[in-house]
Amino acid sequence: MSAGNNWYTVRWENKTACVVKFDQFLFVEEVYYIYLLRGRGRNKRVCTCPAGNKPTGCRHKDMWDMATSQHQVNLGWFYNYDTEEWQVPFDNERAG
Repeated sequence: MSAGNNWYTVRWENKTACVVKFDQFLFVEEVYYIYLLRGRGRNKRVCTCPAGNKPTGCRHKDMWDMATSQHQVNLGWFYNYDTEEWQVPFDNERAG
């Protein structure tokens, strides 16, 4: 995979939506959780990122929606936010 700071995976973690951001070396940089808050006849999704509670939303909620619609949750594939493409994870066992 090419260098860059916009690599993500999406998965379920303990029944919670989870978006994981990786650095250019594919070390975990941040983990964001997306929760559904219920109340007074309205449901609201909130992300744990700094922009997660803003009315305009955040990229992580958008990524989660896109990943679920494309059946990419829990597959381990990497999503490049800049190119909007999925990358198959590198398999070390096949490389040798």
